[in-house]
Parts: sequence; structure tokens; C-alpha cells
Amino acid sequence: MSILNKFKDHFNKGAISIAPNKKIKTIKKEFKEAFGLSLRVYKGKQFADDSLTINQLNNKVNASIQKSSQEVLAIRGASKVGQVEIMFKKTFGLTVQIADSKDEKLCDNNLSLGEALRNEINNK
Repeated sequence: MSILNKFKDHFNKGAISIAPNKKIKTIKKEFKEAFGLSLRVYKGKQFADDSLTINQLNNKVNASIQKSSQEVLAIRGASKVGQVEIMFKKTFGLTVQIADSKDEKLCDNNLSLGEALRNEINNK
């Protein structure tokens, strides 16, 4: 990856903040707009209901992972796919996976979000 691409990933428009009061469908839409990739959010082993907020989903999943924190998660294009998935788990107690733009194939956890999108574009 070129230095220019790394620089772009740090400072491009591809940055979002995720708060626990946002609906899953809004988070997925903002993620797609910012990074061009798909975000899969799970409730257990099934996809989460898009109409719920993160807080509402946590209340339905399991009382032991309820988060009373209003902590906001900030994600940038330079963030690694695997690290973003871990941050969702630590911050909100949610399992997420990041997939390509068509939501067909999971992205490599070792790539940055920017690299994952560029790889997809270059492999078309």
C-alpha cells in the first residue's frame, strides 16, 4: 500500500461516529457511505433487527451485556477490519462482520477499511 493511500485513509471523508442510540439501519447506511463496505450486525447467530438501536438490541440479546455507557465509537478508513469488529464488541457488546460492497464476501481482518475497498475495486 502506498504512503499516499495510507495518508488518504487517515484524513478522507471516510470517518464516522457510532453512538448507542443510533438505529442499526442508520449505522449500516453511514458505514456504507463512508467506507463503501457492508456492515453486518448480529443478534446471537442471526442478523440483528435493523429497526432497533444498539441499546435496544443489547437489551434484547442478554441482560449481562447491557451497556449503560453513552460511549461513542469513532472509525476511520485507516482502521483495520478486525480491529473495528473488536471495538464494536468491547464498546457495545455487539458482534459485527465487515463485508464487501455487495455484502457477499467477508473482508480480510488484516486490511484497513480503505485497503479492503481498494482491493475489491482492483479485483473487478
